Amino acid sequence: MTDAATLSTPRDAEPAGEGGRLVVGRGLFAGPTPEVPDELYVEVLSGRAERRRRHLRVGEYSHVGTNTYYGRFPASYWQRWTTATEVRFEGRTRGAGRLMLRASDTNGVPRTLAVHDTATEDVCLAAPLDRFLDGGGLWIEIVTDDDELVLHDARYHGLYSEMARLRPDLAPGGFGATRILLLGYDMSPAPDGRTHWHAPHPEGPLSPYPQMIAAFDSLVEPLAAAGVTVINCSRRSALRTFPCAALETALARREQAA
Repeated sequence: MTDAATLSTPRDAEPAGEGGRLVVGRGLFAGPTPEVPDELYVEVLSGRAERRRRHLRVGEYSHVGTNTYYGRFPASYWQRWTTATEVRFEGRTRGAGRLMLRASDTNGVPRTLAVHDTATEDVCLAAPLDRFLDGGGLWIEIVTDDDELVLHDARYHGLYSEMARLRPDLAPGGFGATRILLLGYDMSPAPDGRTHWHAPHPEGPLSPYPQMIAAFDSLVEPLAAAGVTVINCSRRSALRTFPCAALETALARREQAA
């Protein structure tokens, strides 16, 4: 039996920048409170499993999967809107079993992209983002034999230079917009320290503001090439990528131009 108390804490994302990697999804296997059904994160297809927020313990002769509301990785989103060509699933395991990286298309037909028979080791499974343009996602399935397997410290990540860059051919100008006004882009904690309008997440702040701002920086050139003007009309904002103006002022300028 693996002691969950010995499991490592989640690793930080690798440094952003050329060649760096960006975490775009974390492996959570249960809800933040007991009221949230575990089935929204992990489905037990056969056998038994212990689902916790940061780790998943799969019993002997069992089969589980994360093709669920919160467990599925939205691959179609990343292929359609970014320049990403590959995403990797990474995790740490204790025990023994088989990990499968699975995928579906717009019709929900499943296929297996990678398989790893694991013992106590780090696991990394790669998936090309090339068949999700019209829909589909990624998820993990685990099958065990005569030993249990514990998966923890799980995440999806990709090249920062790809995951944080909008596809140039899908810049807002391609949809007919030539002027965008941003509202509510604080991109920093509130003066009282809050990072959300609701109560804090149990595992602490999950808002990587510096990475978010860097992602906006990557949009400047494609937006300018598409003839799109962006004005940050947020009342308080740490985002300085675009010029700032009060909403009333920006709207008045549009009326005057009309």
